[in-house]
Amino acid sequence: MKRKQKKSSRPLLRKVQPLKYDRTDFRSEATKAAMTVNSNDRATKSETPMREITFPIFAYVDRMKLKAQPGSTSRESAKIMFEILAKKKIPSRKANDAALKALDAAADHRLAESRFAQRQNAKEHETGRLDELIEIFKKLNAAISELPTAAKSMISVRTAEVTKDGKFDTETFIELVNCIAACLPKLSPQKSAADALVALHADGSSKHSLPVIMLWESIPPLIRTNVEQNLERRLRLRGIELLRLFPDLLDKFRPKKRMGAPPSIHFAFALKIERIWLELGLKSGRQYDGCNGRHLKSPFVRFCEAALAAVGTEGAISNRQVGNLKKRRRTPPRTGPK
Repeated sequence: MKRKQKKSSRPLLRKVQPLKYDRTDFRSEATKAAMTVNSNDRATKSETPMREITFPIFAYVDRMKLKAQPGSTSRESAKIMFEILAKKKIPSRKANDAALKALDAAADHRLAESRFAQRQNAKEHETGRLDELIEIFKKLNAAISELPTAAKSMISVRTAEVTKDGKFDTETFIELVNCIAACLPKLSPQKSAADALVALHADGSSKHSLPVIMLWESIPPLIRTNVEQNLERRLRLRGIELLRLFPDLLDKFRPKKRMGAPPSIHFAFALKIERIWLELGLKSGRQYDGCNGRHLKSPFVRFCEAALAAVGTEGAISNRQVGNLKKRRRTPPRTGPK
């Protein structure tokens, strides 16, 4: 038997007619004129479009990693990459993955020049701060040497209390500098003590505002650690003798300048492409035309240049750079002492 369907108690939904709004503009002519902006009038032109907004992208180039656009694989330069891998008998799937990795590396290489410039500027700033710190200690030692023996003994006694624990770190350095800055105004003659304060740039406003402390914390950590370790082994010396060690130790552990020209930024890109080729079982190399007696662009070089051209970057890989890659493969990795 068929069951009777129960009638639903819910009311039937009716189609609601959309409301018709009256679009009549009731604004007066004066209101319309006040709300209308002439884009060509400098007096009424908005300030925001005229303002040049620049994003400090070059301050973050070391943290950024660019990738190629999705349409980069369809360009003519990318097709050259696929043709090279096809001649090397690389399967299409592996060739596609390798081309995508190469294009991402080429896109990220667009910031290589900015990264290099930023690192060079950082090194110059570190060297400048280190030179300034060395100059401050030289002037301070020269001013303290003009003090009488009694004043020097007082400085040595006060500083010995700071270093009595036998440890020297950044906190000890801050206490040592603050101790000297607090001790100098109490010494006589006042002129020699004032010269030492001028050399220390101590204005007495705050113990953490001394420039020598900020410079000490801003130098490279490796240099600061090496100087602190050497000073910790010589804490048996008197306070003034300890201060005389700062300029020599800071100059001893400063970064050494590399001889010759700086490394090429394109060599780092070629190294990335070589790693991709090694994953495919391929090796980078040069090509020589024995009949005409000249070097030709090898498939590896053409692959690198095609990847750079596909992302809109100009660059060339030299035969010397390819030769250096070959030397890196032959040279065994360095191992530390056992």
